[in-house]
Amino acid sequence: MILIVAVLCPYRRAVIRIVKDDPVPKRTPQLITVGMLKQALEGIPDDHELDFSGLEFYRVKRRGPELLQIEFNELVYRDKETGLVVVENLG
Repeated sequence: MILIVAVLCPYRRAVIRIVKDDPVPKRTPQLITVGMLKQALEGIPDDHELDFSGLEFYRVKRRGPELLQIEFNELVYRDKETGLVVVENLG
């Protein structure tokens, strides 16, 4: 069984946690290639919109010779100690 828990914390911080048998899932960063993204979007018309589940798209930033990062106006990260995914509104 998988349980998704969302908690609204003070200072407009949303914490989302996916709970399985392991209370703090240990995960590696979920990376995909540009080719995988293009393949997933293949055949979709250019005028279709993308929904980022409430996150507001900001930009695509080069972080290395072969690494791009999609950035949002919210700060999204996994807390190293708790395993929680934290979403902070920056505005």
